[in-house]
Amino acid sequence: MILCISTSSSLCNVAFFSPKFQLLSSIQEEAKQSCGVKLPMLIEHSLAELNATIHDITKVVIDVGPGSFSGIKIGTTYAKILAYTRNVPICSISSFHLVDNINPVAIPIRSNLFLLKNPGSEEIVEHPSFPSNVKDVKGYGRDVQDSYYPLAENLAHCKEFICEENLFNINMQYKVMPNISTPKKSLF
Repeated sequence: MILCISTSSSLCNVAFFSPKFQLLSSIQEEAKQSCGVKLPMLIEHSLAELNATIHDITKVVIDVGPGSFSGIKIGTTYAKILAYTRNVPICSISSFHLVDNINPVAIPIRSNLFLLKNPGSEEIVEHPSFPSNVKDVKGYGRDVQDSYYPLAENLAHCKEFICEENLFNINMQYKVMPNISTPKKSLF
């Protein structure tokens, strides 16, 4: 079975596919700041539902962003550990493709900063707000009326964009590094 993990948004989700990319199981849960706890539970739940075990996983596909810095780190770390311990291939997929690979996609990466990617183009453009003026744009974020999240279950529709990766060399697509401030007061 192929396991796809997407944690680049506040929606933590996993999907299992047959080797020919037929969807076997999909589960998602809102996981704002709790992805590290929910991800293993979602995988365990899906495996139980499929009457399968972790030993039945033959490939892991991970959403490498762009999106939530912490979510991407958690999902990628989990996927790498799973692929390493099971000795199975690991692949990456962009969150743009898991949202929609036909229409333009806008993904929030900070407050008031979205990345827009048009289908068929490698160019990624920064926008200070959701680009609702772009025809048929899909995406999510604050003030977005109809949200479209990166969903692991969409992998079958974009499998041609999967990149086989070296376990130790996965390139996460942060695009803009997080704004992490130093503590204002010393603890000592």
